[in-house]
Amino acid sequence: MRRKGLKEENSALRLTSFCPFLSDRLGLAFNSMNDMKQLVQQLNASLSSLGFLDDGNSDTNANSWRIVRSVVVSVLAPAQVIRVQRPTQKYTETVEGAVEKDGKAQDFKFFICSGDSNDERKEERVFIHPASSMFSAGTFSCPWLVYHRMVRTSKAYIHDATEASAYALLLFGGKMDVQASKGLNVLDNRIELSANARTDGRAKEED
Repeated sequence: MRRKGLKEENSALRLTSFCPFLSDRLGLAFNSMNDMKQLVQQLNASLSSLGFLDDGNSDTNANSWRIVRSVVVSVLAPAQVIRVQRPTQKYTETVEGAVEKDGKAQDFKFFICSGDSNDERKEERVFIHPASSMFSAGTFSCPWLVYHRMVRTSKAYIHDATEASAYALLLFGGKMDVQASKGLNVLDNRIELSANARTDGRAKEED
């Protein structure tokens, strides 16, 4: 029994040493991830006490990043949304024709909306912190991000951001203004999403 206990302790020690290394490789904060794990355990315990038992199907969609990302957007939007201003698109010539080039991370600009009321709201430029894994991103499929933490030092730095999706923003991005003549859905008087007539019609029905 003692030998088995020592083996388990050694395995736990190796795992504890490896996790910070893996977190650094993935651009994650090990202590924050550990805190999140404890919060998940507390939440599971609270849900179990209310009768929501973990029957093995609770994490059915845990590996679906689209769903995970939508959940993040549902929590943070529309108050903590970042607009991504892309640089001018450049192309490179290939034997198959012109191909779009990925932008450079430093060429992107990021803006949040500050102010409480619509009359006082204005855009403020922010910067992705160099320690963030998104700092070196050279392309964004959706020009909108959500963020959790912003720290003001010499600049306003975003420490953790997640790329949103158009559908997640349609669901959780705030009050919708359908501008069919322009082919736009405007959310929270700020977030503009292109939409065709079919999408506009569905949006009106849902509204």
